[in-house]
Order: sequence, then C-alpha cells, then structure tokens
Amino acid sequence: MATDSPLNVEGARGFVLRWCAALDMHMESAELGEFLASAGLVFGFPHRLVRDRDEFEQWYDEVTTVFFDEVREVRGIEVELTSPLHAEVRARVNWQARTWDPPAPRSQWIGCDWVEELSVVLQDGAPKIRTRRLREPEPMPGSPRLYEVS
Repeated sequence: MATDSPLNVEGARGFVLRWCAALDMHMESAELGEFLASAGLVFGFPHRLVRDRDEFEQWYDEVTTVFFDEVREVRGIEVELTSPLHAEVRARVNWQARTWDPPAPRSQWIGCDWVEELSVVLQDGAPKIRTRRLREPEPMPGSPRLYEVS
C-alpha cells in the first residue's frame, strides 16, 4: 500500500489485517519482506528473538513446515499514532492451526489467543513493521501450549 500521506489509523489497521492474511496464506518469505522495515527489524517471541531479514526467513521457513491450515482471526486492533510516520499497534489475535509429528496417524489441532505488538513505520511511502512482539500465547481449551508443540 504505497501512499504519500502520513500514516493513519485506518491505514495501520488495514496493513495489520493484510499482514495476518499473508502469514495464513504461507506467502513466500521474500514476498513477506514487503511488510518489513529495511533497518531496525526486531521480532520478539516468548522463545526467540529475530533481528534481521535473514533470521526472519529462517524462522518463517521453520514455522511454515510445522504449522498448516493456519487461521488468524484478528479480534481487535488498537492504533496509537506517535508521529505522522510511526504507529504503535496492539492486535488481539486468535490463532488456530494443525501440526503433524511423523509418523503419527493424525495431525493435531492447536489454538491460542495472543497480543501482537507492532511498531509500524512509514518507509518508502508504505507501512512497514519495524518491531513485533508476541505476548505469551494463552492456549484455547483442549489445546496444548504453543511452545510445547514439537
């Protein structure tokens, strides 16, 4: 989404929704690079820290081989504009997926709720994620904890 105007609330919300949809579709990591800032990239997870595009691609390749049939339902987005070029975004997300641990006869469902905190910057006329922090996921009833999945 290229724009010459400063970052705004609706633009940041739409950007986050497109980001989640792109992750669900398992887009190529190079395509996801269009969502990422070119400098200062930091993705924090409860179990890992990703600090650049190479580490992002490695993380993404790992998770897309573990999780499939992913569905993210964004249940709320709060946007705080801190300047015409920067927004702090908190997205409440319900995430469900399946995993398979060979040679198990069936896949396993996993589901959780989390808060994703994004620092979004306007760069080259488009919103980009500079930082992403995933708060500890809360498992849905009947689901294993996210980081217990092998």
